[in-house]
Amino acid sequence: MGVLNKLNIKMRLLVSVGFSILAMLGIGTLGLTALDRADEVIGHMHLDIEHSAHLGELVDKMWESRTQLMLALQHDPENALSTMHKHPVSVHIEASRAIEAEVEELWRELTASDLDEQEMAQAEAFNKAHTTLIKEGFEPALAAFEAGDYAAATRILTDPNGIYQFTATQT
Repeated sequence: MGVLNKLNIKMRLLVSVGFSILAMLGIGTLGLTALDRADEVIGHMHLDIEHSAHLGELVDKMWESRTQLMLALQHDPENALSTMHKHPVSVHIEASRAIEAEVEELWRELTASDLDEQEMAQAEAFNKAHTTLIKEGFEPALAAFEAGDYAAATRILTDPNGIYQFTATQT
């Protein structure tokens, strides 16, 4: 304090204002640096959430397709309640195929995005399980429905050791 006492009022004021300006510049720089870092972190979080949402949507679509196939089972002429349906089984077959087309588009969008190693591994695991489900479950069931073989479709979709068990353990 002794140094400031030797200065006149004008100089004291200039030193105080200069120190205040330097302090504000330092604090402002720290604030801007923190904002820039926060923006970067939020950007990464957004990408992670976006990729997780894509994978979640793919799983949801898989279940939607499976639901359409299970609804198609209700059209079995041997089922007493089948007469309650006011539409042909083809409605469910077409819906299942349309959903699978959506899955393919979502898959292309997901793999075209910037996935890190862990996300790519998750995506590949999903794709492997999904491909197995389609090739060994959904497609044979759809073919059975189209042929009017509801018994075969029922076996494919409800066999506890088959695709039904697969879908329960893979998602």
